[in-house]
Amino acid sequence: MAKLSSEERAMFPLTDIKSVVKLFTTHLNKNKEPNLAILSIIVGHIENTLTCARGTAGQETSLTSSLPVDYDDCVTGGGGGGGGGLQTDRYSDLDCTLPVVEYESVEALYHRFLAIIKAHVDVTAFGTPKYATRELVKRISDVVWCTLSSSYYKDRAHLQSIYSYMTGKGNEDKRGIPVTDEVYSKSWLYVNGQPVICDRYMEVATIVSNMNPGISATTDSEEVMLLQQALLWSLYDAGHLAKYPMAIDNLGDLEEMMPTKGRQPATKMYEEAITSAVRYYDNQHVYPYTYLGGYCYRNKLYKQALKYWAKAASVIKNYNYSRDDEEIYKEFLEIANELIPHIMRVVSSGISARSILKDPECFAYLIEFYDGICEWEEGSATPVLHIGWAKALFNTISKFDAHVRSHVKMICIDPDSADLSDNGDLQGSAVEKAAAAEARTSQDQNGNMATDCINLTEEDIDPSEVLHRWPLVKLASAKMRGLRDLLLADKLNSQAISLQLTAQSQVTTKKRGGNELESPHPGRSKRTRRE
Repeated sequence: MAKLSSEERAMFPLTDIKSVVKLFTTHLNKNKEPNLAILSIIVGHIENTLTCARGTAGQETSLTSSLPVDYDDCVTGGGGGGGGGLQTDRYSDLDCTLPVVEYESVEALYHRFLAIIKAHVDVTAFGTPKYATRELVKRISDVVWCTLSSSYYKDRAHLQSIYSYMTGKGNEDKRGIPVTDEVYSKSWLYVNGQPVICDRYMEVATIVSNMNPGISATTDSEEVMLLQQALLWSLYDAGHLAKYPMAIDNLGDLEEMMPTKGRQPATKMYEEAITSAVRYYDNQHVYPYTYLGGYCYRNKLYKQALKYWAKAASVIKNYNYSRDDEEIYKEFLEIANELIPHIMRVVSSGISARSILKDPECFAYLIEFYDGICEWEEGSATPVLHIGWAKALFNTISKFDAHVRSHVKMICIDPDSADLSDNGDLQGSAVEKAAAAEARTSQDQNGNMATDCINLTEEDIDPSEVLHRWPLVKLASAKMRGLRDLLLADKLNSQAISLQLTAQSQVTTKKRGGNELESPHPGRSKRTRRE
């Protein structure tokens, strides 16, 4: 990796956001092999100083440029992504003061890191490869894990940078295992064989995207967020985020909270993340949809929120659930048991003829959402659904009267068969594929996606027209196929629905692997981190 040039060393000490962005930009423009270790140490030093020190010393340690962001004063809820827009001019000000970063301190930590690795790894034993091999990466990771302190928990915040490794360290009790086709083809953790493969510049984007501004459960460091936002925009402008949906989402998250003058709004970033996931990763990434669904929820675009949560579930159904999926399980659990019930409570109060409860399409989105969750469970060693899910489902669907529910056309299909049971289904599939193809066609000069194909306005429901709609839902999961008649009955049977939804899945059909999928198919008390 490239060392810092004399020009780059002359930029120290780093004292504000502008100086850090200038160093990153200069270093990436000058080098095809940027020094990831030095860049990680720099942002890690800033992050740890602004978060860990404040977390222990109290809020009086905040710097002169701004105060910590307390999300108790912001809009709550979210299902992934940002919230509440904090609208002031200083968010575009790159002169925001940061803890001083001296070159001597960075260089010392960098050489200590190299000394640890070189003392335990003989590169010549691996044939001195130009690029790292799996065996070399495994050896270095073993060295890192074996030299970690056991005094910290593995899930503690702010442990992702080399700076924290050299100054604090954390604990991890696992080693890498071979990632074979059998491992990743049904695994959400390995995104069905559609991971984000990083070049060197995208690795820098990973360092930036994984910055964590959290000070406490309800408070973030505003300076860390501003720095992350500025660095992400710099990487975005250079085209390094085009194939990185999560980084685009994190940038959208920051723009939602702290809009930058002259930049695209948060909605466009969330939409672009979806387009990137469809174009490059066969629509196998869940979070782009939950981020956009969360945005719609926070902005009271409830029909759109239901739509994108249903799309998220249509992605997760391609996987088998395991206990390693705790993070995404909690995401869907929050949507099903907290966010959707909240929507139902809001729209049920003072119900009008234009309520989404009068819209069959909204009911269809709910059924699609639960069908995806049930199919996720099928063939899995660990069950997903329990009585809490069943209660939430019944309480939600009971808000829609029988007349509205009867306007949803539910057909049962075999998820492993291309011979679908309805011509309309085939036509719908063709429309979806055409839309996805259109979304993949255009990009700007830096390779970033054009995103003007998604309309995020909430429809003004015309009560005289709404019941002329007959939305189609294709039930692929065994549980939802069994629930079909119960869901369309004039009177809902709570006990029967609960028993069917929570019954142990008897479906052992092998899920289709990533190569077999039809095409197309890597919160708000405070901002939820997505690693």
